[in-house]
Amino acid sequence: MSTSNSWRTGPRIYNLFPLLAGVFPRWKEHFERARGMEFDWIFLNPFHKAGYSGSLYSIADYYEFDPRLVDPSAGPPERQFHQMLEAAQGLGLNVIMDLVINHTAFDSPLLTQHPSWYKRGRDG
Repeated sequence: MSTSNSWRTGPRIYNLFPLLAGVFPRWKEHFERARGMEFDWIFLNPFHKAGYSGSLYSIADYYEFDPRLVDPSAGPPERQFHQMLEAAQGLGLNVIMDLVINHTAFDSPLLTQHPSWYKRGRDG
């Protein structure tokens, strides 16, 4: 069996689930492992602030990071996020994210700020 990977074409995508990866500053170790396995893309599941259910797919606020992913001792969340992206890019990895726009958490402020964005059933 050949050890050459020349047969591979197209992107090789590594799925990083944020709650399993920990706080943003720890993601670099996951990127290094993915790079070592010859992945060239990182697919991030949602990392926005989750609603009451705690599911990252039930987003309460698209403009905040989920606090479970932020290291309070590592500076502002935005800086941690940018440093995480720079770490991926420094390893030659591209980053894509899952954008959940077909629903929000039931406790999202968007429900009251933009009620016309939602279709409601007969019972509300």
